[in-house]
Formats: sequence, structure tokens, C-alpha cells
Amino acid sequence: MDIRLLSLLLVSLCGWITCTNVDTTEAVWFRGDERSYFGYSVNLYRYRNKPSMRYVLIGAPRANGSVDVFQTGNTYRCEALNSSSCVELNLPGVAGPNAISDQGEASDEIEDKANMWMGGTVTSNYYTGTVVTSGHRYFSMDGDGSARHDPIGLTYILSDPESEGVQLRSCDGSSCSTRRSFYGICMSGFSTLILNDGSQLYVSATGYNYFRGTLFRGFEDTNCGDGIFREEVDFFGYMGYALTSGRILNSDEDTIVSSGPRQNSHLGNIFLISNDTSANLNTVLSLHGTTQDSYYGFSMLAIDLNRDGMDELLVSAPMFSLPGTPEIGQVLVYPNIGSGLGPATTVIQDIQQIPYSRFGTAIADLGDLNNDGYPEIAISAPYGNQAGSVFIYSGTPQGILSSQPIQTITGEEVGLERGAAFGASVSGKRDIDDNGYNDILIGAYVNSSAFLLRTLPVVTISITPSSNPVFAVISYEDARSEGLTANLTIDGNAESEYIFFTLILPISYTSQNSPDTIRISLTINSDPNFPTSRIFFANSTTSSRRYQDEFVLTRDFNTSVVILNPGLVPIFSVQPDVQCGNGSVCIPDLFITATPIFPVIMGSNPTVRYTEIIAGEVTEFSIDITVGNNRDDSYGTMMTLTIPPGTSFRIATIDSADLVIACQNPKTMNGFTSLTCSPLGRPLRKGRDIQFTVVLGVEVLNGDEGSLLVQMNLVNTNPDLNATLFDNSVNVSVNVTAVSDIGVGVEVRPDRLAFNETTDLRLQDLVDDSNNTFYTHSNLGPEIVYTITVRNLGPSPILTSNLLIRWPVGIRSTEDPEDNSLRDFFLYKTRINSANIQCDSSFVNLRNIQASIVIIDEGDNPVVGGRKRRRDVPLNDRTIPISEFKRHKRQTVVQAEPDFNTHIRFATDSQYYIVVLCSVGRISGGIEYELQITSRAFEPTLVMHAPLSEWTFGVNVTSSILDTHITQPAEHEADSAHVIVTLIPSSILAGSDEFTLWWVIAVAIVLFILLLFPIFLALYFFGFFKKNKTQKARDDQKRKLSEWNELQKGNTPNF
Repeated sequence: MDIRLLSLLLVSLCGWITCTNVDTTEAVWFRGDERSYFGYSVNLYRYRNKPSMRYVLIGAPRANGSVDVFQTGNTYRCEALNSSSCVELNLPGVAGPNAISDQGEASDEIEDKANMWMGGTVTSNYYTGTVVTSGHRYFSMDGDGSARHDPIGLTYILSDPESEGVQLRSCDGSSCSTRRSFYGICMSGFSTLILNDGSQLYVSATGYNYFRGTLFRGFEDTNCGDGIFREEVDFFGYMGYALTSGRILNSDEDTIVSSGPRQNSHLGNIFLISNDTSANLNTVLSLHGTTQDSYYGFSMLAIDLNRDGMDELLVSAPMFSLPGTPEIGQVLVYPNIGSGLGPATTVIQDIQQIPYSRFGTAIADLGDLNNDGYPEIAISAPYGNQAGSVFIYSGTPQGILSSQPIQTITGEEVGLERGAAFGASVSGKRDIDDNGYNDILIGAYVNSSAFLLRTLPVVTISITPSSNPVFAVISYEDARSEGLTANLTIDGNAESEYIFFTLILPISYTSQNSPDTIRISLTINSDPNFPTSRIFFANSTTSSRRYQDEFVLTRDFNTSVVILNPGLVPIFSVQPDVQCGNGSVCIPDLFITATPIFPVIMGSNPTVRYTEIIAGEVTEFSIDITVGNNRDDSYGTMMTLTIPPGTSFRIATIDSADLVIACQNPKTMNGFTSLTCSPLGRPLRKGRDIQFTVVLGVEVLNGDEGSLLVQMNLVNTNPDLNATLFDNSVNVSVNVTAVSDIGVGVEVRPDRLAFNETTDLRLQDLVDDSNNTFYTHSNLGPEIVYTITVRNLGPSPILTSNLLIRWPVGIRSTEDPEDNSLRDFFLYKTRINSANIQCDSSFVNLRNIQASIVIIDEGDNPVVGGRKRRRDVPLNDRTIPISEFKRHKRQTVVQAEPDFNTHIRFATDSQYYIVVLCSVGRISGGIEYELQITSRAFEPTLVMHAPLSEWTFGVNVTSSILDTHITQPAEHEADSAHVIVTLIPSSILAGSDEFTLWWVIAVAIVLFILLLFPIFLALYFFGFFKKNKTQKARDDQKRKLSEWNELQKGNTPNF
């Protein structure tokens, strides 16, 4: 009788090298002076033409330069593997006293290097050896220090770290004094970029022309020539905040990428600029942020993730927030589609989602760390996980990043404590220790530290098991004739005959620059998918289903090492019990049936019996499965369960004493997950039916799936009857529907308030350059905050919906009916804030008025919200960190007015209403999103048209579900809401908290007196008051008579 044997072996190899091979145990720790911000910027330096130069460059922008000048900052070079070798770069003039031009007369320019933040940026180039470092807060001022004090910025260029630096003053020269509105707050050197081939240097001047920003090109001074980027961008947009370059638009030419995180009403813009050295720079392509104040474009990296010759673009927004988790940060990946960049297909957020961690503060190219052919990328979250973290992701053939980091490095691993800002700066892609693998330099400026982490070699191990003898089907007779049987007493049982064979394991390893020997731990498990193994390893008396061993492999530098049969003991097979009816080979006839079972809501009237899945309401369903066998024994019978996207496996249950079914080993492809459910009989005998139930979860369905297809397929180790293979598989299709309702509400605070009817501010004052007044939101009028809530009343999720907000935006002050331009404002929108609702921002802060202005004296380090920001350019609209900015007239940007014919939907009495369209993201059942619109009652308009009148404004909000697959209940909640706000002149409301007019009170008092007077007169006329007086006199007379009678009797009355 022949039997079929199948040896199922799990072989695991564990070397001393892992796929995440950045070593944190032997970090080189570089330390700077306390509070010097040593590590604020870092750079790994190697020069192709001088291999002996191996430095780490570290910026310390608050280091003291000399006894004469306080906190000039500096940049240090340190020998890569010597933590005590740091010395200052040779930057002439940085450490000495302030210099005076010409003869030092009062009219001559002098410099102020205190707090200039030298070392705020540092970069280098591998091919040319060039080093560039900057101090963007370097000041130039008049000799007497009273008339002019300009933060123009200063950059040094060095041919290598050991050479003397040459100054680059992009915003200083003979023509600067006549164009100070452009160059007075230039702040050149805020970011620097050397092209990959070293041919060009780009220096950003973020403060140029009232913080519009520009770029300068070249390694020499421009003598205040215009920046080569001259396109009109927003005031205070910070163009040039971050720079990168790569082969994005053309495989033969670098594209310059510059960010402006406060462009576009603080949504942020990315400018992709052609590197045409013969002309000014022009934007070829723009990318736009979608969330206000997320600081979209804080850091960027152009890198070829899939090695197709074209670079993808990574853009960070470290202040991106979710409800309840502010400033967790995110990184967007824009894949290259050959002709440019496609939409962001991967949004990577900090997997820990720690509030204020600011994931994406630094992004660095690490090169190929593990020799898999694709680059690794470091993304930091310096304010999360106590001391900060750095996450390492891997590139993929799809041009995106791995969904999860392949290694996470925390500040605690290298010895830092809470708040060290580990990861505030990161640099890589340089092999410092010459072991063939790139290393990583990470800064922690709060702790004034930087760490060099070295990368260990990667070992690739391969193994191809085989058996001796090689067989597929063997009988006991054949095994005896070949000497492959033995009579043994195993585990105390009676002596039995066993078939044995030997397993041969050829093992080889390959590596680049690895040690000559490695230690291998080998583990072999038999029949891992079965509760009871059919194969075991044995000595003369005991058995085990696991074999373990350790041995050392020695490297052959010419060929891979191969070891045959490294001391393995024989492998035996348990004698099987088989039942085959018609021949020596068992041929079963399996079949499977399946029926979906939906939940029943008991206790309701009437009882709800589902026949389909309602997304969000039905969270699970089950499938009753029957597996049977009509012929010979079936060995290794298993069922492959394939479930579609949106479903999850929960449990498999069976009412049987001898079987426990487990569905495990999930594998996912194209969103479908396959699991192996076993064992189905040991073996599955003829005529036996196994009935069990599989429970699937469907809590993440959207409702637009239409139907779910669950596939079940039987497999076994001996072939099934060919004629009936059709019943070895079965599919179950389940309908999916969606039922939802949307509710909307609106609230205003306050709903009744006063306005100043005596204001002298007029609309034209906001754009008049003749005065020197700073206007902020508080000058416009009282603040009114509208809170709009959108709630999914469930149960199914709503994928797409919108809000239509009817907003009283302004008034037409012209008599020309054809003139639709906006002359004045009613409710001036200053801000729209929501993490989940995106609204048309055309009418938000149309005159670009600052919320508030705070002037910071020089030498101060602006701190916002208790957290230090990157450099001193503000991250919000509340700080202007330049003391001399008081002397500059703040020019107001008047944005191009939107097309009113497109937006106006309702107008009456010359009052304009607009309809603001808002898109709402996915809302799960029972979830509520909130949208807050902050506005100001625009007093100039109210005073101009009716200064002593009461004004009433209504805001109406309507919501709509756009998903066509969703069915709304017949009696669904109203989809609109309305709220009214009343504005009253302040003089009318003076002196009364309840807003009651004084003349109303006076009239009420007079009417009350007039009402009481006739009543008093009538009582007097009828003797009411006289009657009371007569009765009192009679009572007195009676009392005196009584006292007299007592005296006559000799008694003394009680007086």
C-alpha cells in the first residue's frame, strides 16, 4: 500500500545582522557649550578629491563669538570619530568685535553680530568640497546706531572645512540704502542650496520686500541686485523658507524647489522653478497646501525613490493637526509621473501621533543603507517620545515610501532626557567609517548635542533544503528494501517501525564588507500548521518537533560558503493510518457549501432580521460552512478563505470535541486577504462532514462597495477526484447598502453686541501709505465667532458632502447697477478654522490685515506658545521679530477681488450675500465635525451708511450629501440652520448691561406714579385714613379709664 508523505518544515535563520542596521549602541556623541544650540544644523562632510577629509559639520547659532559680541553663533568641524576634536570653522570676522567701514565716522555703516545666528544653516557638496554656512540675522546699521538697523544676513563660502571662509553679502551694497523697503529686512542665508553637481549656489532671502522672499544665485556678491525670483507672491509668505533640487521636470536638468509656508492665506505653496542660468527664475509648477497653519513646506527633499531616473518630492507640514492631537505633523509624497509630479499618493503621519511632536521637522536622504537597491529616508519628530525620534523609511518600486518605518531611533537610546529635540536636524548619505555603508548625523540642539550613528554591514543568507533519498510517494515495502526503516521505542511507547530520511541544508551567505565569520542560529519546526506533527526529529528514545543548532560560517572571498549536512540527526516520520478504497493511492472527493448568516436585533418591535449589510450598523456577519468527503481519506485538508477589502477575520468556531480550527497565516494582495483554515480532519474520513462557522467583521465598510465576495477553496496533500473539482470551491456574495442622515447647526457668539459709531477709520485707510499706523483686526470692529457643526446621524459613513453658507459679505455703495465690485464690508471674515472641512477662502482676510503685531527687541529669542520655533521668522501671525520694523510702513496687500458674478447668490437692498462652498471629509456615523468662522463687524461700513441704526445680519447654512449610494430616511433631520446677530450703536447701549434705553425707564416711572395717585385720592375721600385715626383715639380713652378704675381700687397699674 502506497502512501503520500509531505514534510512541512519552517526553517528560520537568525544572524547577528538585521535589516534595520543603524547601530545606536556605539554612537559618537559631540557636545557643545550649554544653551549654544549646538546641533541646530548638521552636515556629514566627505570630499571626493580628498578622501582623508572626514568631518561632521555642526552649527551652534547661539554660541558666544568673543567677549565683545554676545551670541554671534558659529559653525564647527569635528573629526568624524573623535567627539572631543571640534574646532570653529575659519570664518573671518565672526569671533571678533563689530567692524566699521571706512574711517569709522558716524555716517559710516557698522555691523552688529550679536544674535546673528551664524550656523543656522550649513551644507556641503561631495563633488566640489564646498561648504556654505549662514547667519541670517546679521545686522548692518548706521555709525551712530540710531537711524538704521537692518537684518540683511551674512553667508560664508569655504572651499573645504580647513580653508578660510569668504563672505557673501547678497543684500548689502551701494544701492541698498536707496532700496531699503526691499533689502532692509532681507535675512539672506535663511536657507542655502548647492546643486548636486556643485555648479550653482542658491541663497534664499526670506525677509526680502516685506517677507515676500526671493532667491539669489551664484557664489559672488550681487551688490544688492534684484533677486532672480521676481514673481509676485504674498506679503509675509516666506518664499525661500526651504530649498531642494532634483531631476523632477527634466531628466537632464535640475529643478529648483522653494517653499512659502505662509503663502495662500497660510495654506502654503511650493514653487517648482526651472534652473535657467541665462534668465530670472520662473515658476513652472506650483503645489498647494490644504490645511491652514500646518507650515506646509517646512522641510523638503527631492529623491528618486524607485530608481527610475526621475525624482519624487517629499514635503513636510510639521504643524498639521488632528482633532485632539495638535501639531503631530505629516509628510506628503508626490510621485514623479514622467512629465512632472502627480498628486500626493501617500501621506505619512507620525505613527505614534504624539501631540506637538512635529513629525517632518527634518527630512534627509540616507542613501541605500541595506543594499536593497532603494534609498532610505529619515523623517524626524524632535518633540515627541520624550527626547525626540527619527524614523527611517525605505523607498519602493512604486515611487512611494514604505507604509511603516523600518527602524525607529529615539533620543533615549543614545542617552538623552526629555525635551532634547533629538532629530531637529539630520544629515546622511556619506560613509564616514569607510565600511561601505552610509552613516547618519543627528542633532539635538536643546541639549547642545549631535550624534554620529554608524551603519553596520548587511548579510544575505540563502538556504535550499533537500532530502536524501528524494521521494514523493514511498511504501513501507520500498523503504525496507532501501534500508530506510527502523524499529524504535519512542517516548515510552511500544516498539514500532518508522521510515526515516536525512535533511540536507546547503547554506550560503553574501555580504559587502562584512566580517570574515558570522554565527548562525538555525531552527527547524516540523508541520507548523498542524497541532500534532506527522514528522519529528528523534534520537534513540525521545522525539521532538523542533531542531535547533548554532554554528559558525567562514567567508570565502572568492566564492560563497556552502556547508552540506552540518551535523543533522536523522528525521523520522510517524507511521500513518490510512483508508484507501480502490487502490494504493488515496483519491478523495471533497465538497464545500456555505451560507451567510446575518445578525438579528432581538427585543425590537418588530424584530429586525437583516438580509444584507448596512454599513455602520451591521458590524459583523458569519458564514456557516460544511466540508465533506465522499471518497478516500483526505490528508492535510485545509480551506483557503479569501476576504475582500473592508472585512476582517474574527474567529472560527466548531462544535466538535476532536477538532479546533484555526484560520491563520494571512497574506494580502490587491486588498484581498487570504487565510488558511485547518485542520479539517486528521485525516478527513470518507462520509464525514465537518461543520464550522467563520465570523467576519465589517465595521470599516463605507457603504459604496455594492457587494462583498467571500471565496472559499479546499486544498489537500493527495489529489482530489478530477471529475468533481468544481465543488471544492464556493463563493458567497453579500449585498452592502448605506443609510445616513446629515444634520447641521450654527451658533454665534455674541449674538447681540455694540459697535462704535464714532470710529474715524475708513476703508481707504487700510491701503493708504501716507500714514504710519499699523492696523490689526481689532481696529475693524468687535469680533463675532460663528461655530458651524455638521453631524452624521448615521449609521453609515458619509464619504462626500458639502456646506453652503450664505454670508452677508458687504454693500454696494455705487449707483451703477452694473458695478458688482465690493465697496464696503459687513462681516469681515478673518479666519476659517477646521481640520476636516475645507472651505473656499476667497473672501477670508481679503485685505490681508494682521491679527496682531508684537515688536520684539533685538537680542530676544521669540518664543511662541512656550515652544521655540525654527529660526526667528514667526510661525504665526502674531510676531514680527525685527525691532527696526517699527520704522517701516507695513504695506497692506490688497488681494485681487474674487469674481462676484460667480459667488453672489442673493442680494437685497444693495446688500450682497455670497454663498461659500465647503467640502466635508469622510464622516463616520455619530461623528460631528466643527467649522469655526471668525469675523469682525466692519464698523466703517456701519457708520458710513447708518451710524445710529440697529443692524441685523443673518447667516444661513445648508448641508447636502453628495454620495449617490446613500439612502436618506424618509423623515430625516432638517439640512439647514439659520442664526441672526444684532449690532447696536454703543451710545444707545451706554450705562445698561441689559441694553434698556433710559427714556423707556423714565416713562415707566411716570406711568406708575400716575396710576397710584387716583387710588390714594379715593381712599382719602372715603375716610380710610380718618377712620383709622378715630379708632386710635377711642382705644386711648378706654385705656385711661381702665387705669383710673384700678387706682380707685388701690391697685397700682403696670406702667
